[in-house]
Amino acid sequence: MENNQPSNPSWMMILLKWIIWIVVWIIFSLVVFLAFVWLAGPMKMAAVNAWNNMPFTPLVWLSFMGIALLTSIAGSFIISIIYNLLWQDEYYDIKIMSSWILTSNLLLLLIFLFFYIYVGSFLSDMDTLYVVYGFHLFFSIFISFTIMDIIKNPNYSPVYIIWNAFGFVIALLLFFILYSIYSWKGTESKNMLFYLPILAFSMIPFIATVWEKMYYKFYEMWNDFLYVPSLTEVLVDEEEIDEVNVEID
Repeated sequence: MENNQPSNPSWMMILLKWIIWIVVWIIFSLVVFLAFVWLAGPMKMAAVNAWNNMPFTPLVWLSFMGIALLTSIAGSFIISIIYNLLWQDEYYDIKIMSSWILTSNLLLLLIFLFFYIYVGSFLSDMDTLYVVYGFHLFFSIFISFTIMDIIKNPNYSPVYIIWNAFGFVIALLLFFILYSIYSWKGTESKNMLFYLPILAFSMIPFIATVWEKMYYKFYEMWNDFLYVPSLTEVLVDEEEIDEVNVEID
């Protein structure tokens, strides 16, 4: 099932999407908090090692990496299932969404694996490890949300990529502004990094979905400038051109 026109989400749908992402973030924030409480002993030992210029044990950076990966994948899976239940006409292919979310997050993990190993094994800086963890989760939210939208309607991939990226940049700028303010007040960086996921969970879905509604207005005015034809449509057009040429001959 493939749509031939852009989505026109209602304001209720926009609000529901925003609420869903916030609720999921709250749930997984509690899970992450409990995970870090459970790992309090290794974290304390890592802080002592950092103070004595000793390398962290692999358990420390593996814990950060595992928590970020499981949080991003499990959260995205839950949201995709909720989307499928609420808006089955649009988010109809739950299997493809899940497989692409899993694949993209594993590829993202390979990119961040270098930073986890470097910071955890060589730099031994706990604050920097929190930074790697925060940005790993931030990027995974952006990628997962974008994949959900692209699979929903691949003909309008540029609509989702451009404005999900715009929401990503806005969330990042707001984080750096808050980070600068709180750093000036002396707040620890690791505490501030927990604001990064909430900004991603709130700004990216909201901005992207509002833009989706705005783009539909362009479509109604016969200005479908971000439409990408599928391979089937291109082949059909070429066949029609060939048939016309044959008739002329």
